[in-house]
Amino acid sequence: MYSEDQLRQIHDIEIILLNEVERICNKHNIRYFAIGGTALGAVRHHGFIPWDDDLDIGMLREDYNKFLRVCENELSPGFFLQTHKTEPMSPFYFSKLRLDGTKFVEKYVRKLKIHQGIFLDIFPYDNIPDNRWAEIIQRLKVDFFSQFVIARRVQGTSVELAPFKKVFAFIYRCVFRAASFLMNMDKVISLIDRESTKYNNMQTQYVSYVRLPFLKMKSEWIDSFVYYQFENTQIPCPQGVNLYLRNHFGNYMQMPPESKRVGHSPFVLDLGRWANMLNPKDRTPRETE
Repeated sequence: MYSEDQLRQIHDIEIILLNEVERICNKHNIRYFAIGGTALGAVRHHGFIPWDDDLDIGMLREDYNKFLRVCENELSPGFFLQTHKTEPMSPFYFSKLRLDGTKFVEKYVRKLKIHQGIFLDIFPYDNIPDNRWAEIIQRLKVDFFSQFVIARRVQGTSVELAPFKKVFAFIYRCVFRAASFLMNMDKVISLIDRESTKYNNMQTQYVSYVRLPFLKMKSEWIDSFVYYQFENTQIPCPQGVNLYLRNHFGNYMQMPPESKRVGHSPFVLDLGRWANMLNPKDRTPRETE
C-alpha cells in the first residue's frame, strides 16, 4: 500500500511520462487515446482513479510503429522506451515508457534484469475480424505464441491465484518455458506480429489489443477523439468512450467497493530524486482535491 504522498508523486511522474508522449505525438502527427482505467479516470474523475498507479494508452498499429520508430532519435534524456528490440528480455508484447532513476518493480518480474522504472503502458491496436469465431481464433493464436515469450522470461503470474489455480498455472508455465528453449524468440514474436495484424488490410467493425478482449472498441470510435481534463492536462479519448466504458465496467460512474480499490502494489518502489522534487505539500488546495 502507498502513503497518500507516494501515490500523488507517482501520479505526478505519470503525467511527466504522458507529457513526453504528447510532445512526440504532436510533433510527428501520431494519434493516441486513453484506454482501460485511464479512460475511466478521465471520464469519472477528470484525472487518475484515486487508487490507480499507472497510465494506459492505445495507438493504432500504424501510429504505434511510427511512434517506436521516431522514439529512436526523438526521446528526451531520462526516458526509456521498453520494447523487445530495446530490451530483449522484456516479457511484454506492448511497450512501456519508463522514467530513469525510479523503480516500480512488480512482484512477478522482480528477478528480471530489465529497466524497472515507473511506467506508462502503450498498447498496439489492430483490426479484429467481424466473424466471432475468427476473432476467437485470432486471439487464441496470439495468446498461444505470447505464452512462449512470457514463460521464457518469467515464472510467476501477474495476479494472485487460489492455491489450486496457482499449482496449475505453475505447471502450465513450466511446460511453455521448457518448449520455449527450443524456439527462436525473434521468430515467435514475428508470429505474434503476423497474427495480430492479420486483418489490418481489411475494413472491420472493431479494433483491439488482440490478447485482451476487454480493450475492444468500435473502429469508428477512434476516427476522432473527445478530450477530457486529466489532472493538469487533457487526454484524448475515443469518441464512443461512454459506450466503451459501459461495455467494460458496466455502471462505470458508480465507485467499486473498498476491497476492489487496489493498484499494482509494487514489490519495490523507489521514486529516486523525484521524491524530493515532487512534494505534495507544495500543492494548492485545488490540486489536492
